[in-house]
Amino acid sequence: MHKECVVYLCEELNEALKPINAVDGLPVHIKVLTSIRLLADGSYQRGMGQDHGMAVAQTTVSKYLAQVTGAIVRILMSKWISFPGVEQARKNVATGFLAKHDLPDILGAIDCTHVDIFPPPFPTGVQYKNRKGRTTINVQLVVDVECRIININARYPGRVHDQFIFNNSKVKLEMKRLYESRIGQYYLLGDSGYALEPWLMTPDLEAAPNSSAEKYNKWHCQVRNCSGKNKWVSQRHIPEPRH
Repeated sequence: MHKECVVYLCEELNEALKPINAVDGLPVHIKVLTSIRLLADGSYQRGMGQDHGMAVAQTTVSKYLAQVTGAIVRILMSKWISFPGVEQARKNVATGFLAKHDLPDILGAIDCTHVDIFPPPFPTGVQYKNRKGRTTINVQLVVDVECRIININARYPGRVHDQFIFNNSKVKLEMKRLYESRIGQYYLLGDSGYALEPWLMTPDLEAAPNSSAEKYNKWHCQVRNCSGKNKWVSQRHIPEPRH
């Protein structure tokens, strides 16, 4: 992470993280840096436990991690991750998809990705075992044409299917509202794991060779590669946390 990003985090989170008393007396930048180090390594022992420059106990790091990540969600998430909620914002996103991929009225590409976590205690942990036997949370992402995340839902364990997550998401409620209120005609792009809906475009599994449906499938796949790229990035750079 660049120095500028760390400075930005410290400035934005200062009010939420500044020490209240002597017991919680470490400065904001130490809380932020220790949390970033743990998120980067995925392990206290592998990183800070061997870093004499940090000199922060494991229980303290765990406390700071909860403070920092909680502050990021409360203060920064809505600034950086926001599904288009007004007509001009929707038009801006749709125009981007049209210009880059020649597909009109698209508000985003949707998919889920499994992020490994430390196994919760039994029996709760069983719900986090996905179909490949990994212990994960199943995270729903919606991205725009530039692969920027515009909506995220990380509430569900790995055993939960992508369609169930979408059915119970605010994104589906918003897409349904736009459709039923006739506020334009907008779509999300999803893979064949999702059901076709008036606001969700999926591949045509019965497309004949050289047909317009096959051409649509190729376009659909090309655009969804944007979502696939974010899936790879999230899995590649989020280690399994063990704090």
